Amino acid sequence: DALLTSLELVGDRSRIGTIVAFDRVEELGVLAIRSQRSKDRLADLVQLYEQGKLLIHVSRTFSLSEAAEAHRTVESGHVRGKVVLRIDQP
Repeated sequence: DALLTSLELVGDRSRIGTIVAFDRVEELGVLAIRSQRSKDRLADLVQLYEQGKLLIHVSRTFSLSEAAEAHRTVESGHVRGKVVLRIDQP
């Protein structure tokens, strides 16, 4: 449902991506975002962020000791954006 709502809200379909509805990508004209976890992929994402081409909304940051609370926050379904766990260095 979120993908269809995005189509109604965003004029340029090339700016919409999905991480789950790969079977509808061609039909809807959106991007397929496949998980490619690697050092090179992370470097590419950092570069896009630095160029201002990748915007990330951080909803809330928790310390590692608050991981259980962070998990409950995500499970509540009322989070817009990313929840970040911060690992503090001594």
